Amino acid sequence: MQLTKRVIDSELQRDRSRRQIIWDHEVRGLGVRFNAPGSASFVLRYTNRGQRKLIVVASVGSVTLQDARKKAREYHLALLNGSDPLHEKQQAAAGTTMRDLCDRFQRDWAPRKKYNRSDTMFIDKRILPAFGNRKADSITHQDIVRFHANYGAPIQANRCVT
Repeated sequence: MQLTKRVIDSELQRDRSRRQIIWDHEVRGLGVRFNAPGSASFVLRYTNRGQRKLIVVASVGSVTLQDARKKAREYHLALLNGSDPLHEKQQAAAGTTMRDLCDRFQRDWAPRKKYNRSDTMFIDKRILPAFGNRKADSITHQDIVRFHANYGAPIQANRCVT
């Protein structure tokens, strides 16, 4: 079956008791996985180092079929260059949070410092409430500038940022 927007829209309306994938004939491995009525995702099935994998490209409705095909081709190109898109996506999702970094700092470095009580206070009272569950690599310079400006006490703000 040729995968088109009309086919996807009609399949979205069908009542299903289980998941179903309709494969595209234009891009190898690309398909639309239909879950519950009204819920579907573009998926890409590929084999890397002998393992068959399935990665969600995007949800239907958030991108067009043409955009999903383009993204699937980009994944194929990444595979040809030796990377694994699913592994990279999982690594990004499991990235280190600020809470993890602060815990590691308190475990490995704070005991060596002379004034570690003030560091612990800065971390517990200011840094973790502001950035605790955010991924460390998602925190921008602008976030730090905003944090510093809103701190209140300028000397402590400087100590907290450095």
